[in-house]
Amino acid sequence: ALRGGGGDPAGNSDDSKGTLDGDLLPDKMMSELAFATKESREINASVLQGLVQLMTNGAAEKRRKATIALCNLCCESEMNRKNAGDAGAVPVLVEMMDEGNPDQHLRRLATACICNLSADPPLKDSIMRSGAIPHLSRLLTPVEDSRDARAATAHAAATLWSLCVDMDHIKPAVAEISTLAALLKLLESQDSFVRGQACGCVGEVCIGNREIKGRLSELGVIPILIAVLGEAEPSIQRLAASALCNLSANHDHNKRLCREAGLIDALITLLARTEDESVQSAAAGGLYNLVTPDDVDRLTSSGVIQVLRRVPISKNINVRLGLPA
Repeated sequence: ALRGGGGDPAGNSDDSKGTLDGDLLPDKMMSELAFATKESREINASVLQGLVQLMTNGAAEKRRKATIALCNLCCESEMNRKNAGDAGAVPVLVEMMDEGNPDQHLRRLATACICNLSADPPLKDSIMRSGAIPHLSRLLTPVEDSRDARAATAHAAATLWSLCVDMDHIKPAVAEISTLAALLKLLESQDSFVRGQACGCVGEVCIGNREIKGRLSELGVIPILIAVLGEAEPSIQRLAASALCNLSANHDHNKRLCREAGLIDALITLLARTEDESVQSAAAGGLYNLVTPDDVDRLTSSGVIQVLRRVPISKNINVRLGLPA
């Protein structure tokens, strides 16, 4: 299975100390927390508790600032994420994401924050149990074309991707037909960041699950991802190639569909042109899944067989093709 990055981290922690209740957090501290940097250290759990209190009961602007602060503090710090979860942040954030919430900006911030929290396995389960997945799935189809709505959509796709990493029991909840169909639409988004998050989610949710692989291919994901391979941005190429590799792995029906859709030629073209090692690895993995001895001539004439021999994931290509070792 091939994986990419994921998520859209927003920042990190701050230098604050103390045991302040949410209502007593001064505005200066709130501003410092909201613009916390990655270099700042972990903070006292009581400050995180105060932020969650503000997110629950504060005035509108303080709720926004508290959510930004929590998002940034939870970006790089596993301890801050744990303490935020212990403080009850997850159900508060899920309520903020509800489609009935008229504050689009707050919904966007809450989705970014829960994306950061979804990095850790215990919080993944908490997020699923809280009922977040249906809210995240609805956010994949924004009701309006605004900056906040587009950002919330990207964060929602990133969160669903993150929730699936190493969590096979969560994947079926993410792989509802309506959610997968929305992700496929995002693969054709005008926003490259949105496309990337959708690629990552599609590639992750199908790992190790034949039923989900079949569901995705029935929805028509293979030709869409092949088209994405032609993009200029290496990170998008890598994510699309990884998704196609995972879809075809140990799934003969999807392998046949990939071959019929022209994936071998598309991956040969990509592998011949790219100098990005991560793209080479993803494309080589996809080719290794698909090729047979009948493909030796085109792999040789294109020159990519030498690349396949060099890239670790496909170093045994000679065995695959029935060639001398």
